[in-house]
Amino acid sequence: MNNVSKLIDEVLKQHLQKDVTLSINNKKIKTGKFILYNFYDYHIEVCVIFKNKIKKILIPIPFKIEHYESENLIYFDYRIKSLYKTLSLRPCDNKYYNNILEIQFQ
Repeated sequence: MNNVSKLIDEVLKQHLQKDVTLSINNKKIKTGKFILYNFYDYHIEVCVIFKNKIKKILIPIPFKIEHYESENLIYFDYRIKSLYKTLSLRPCDNKYYNNILEIQFQ
């Protein structure tokens, strides 16, 4: 497990069994009770309970993480500028590409 994965593990472990809302660009993509997570290659599999059903969400490992413990808030940064200052961007259909995933726990 690399340093980023260790940090993600430490942060997510604190929030198990809490209600969670995942948002990108102020649009909710998933809500529910955060019950489990696991690392697979370059992704995190997150399991939430929503309407009595378990939903699995595959989230790519972010380039950068910001954790605001007092606000129960985590930002997963997928912006290219987090990696490189100057880089030409190619179009991509991935919803995480060049965005920030906001993870809000209740």
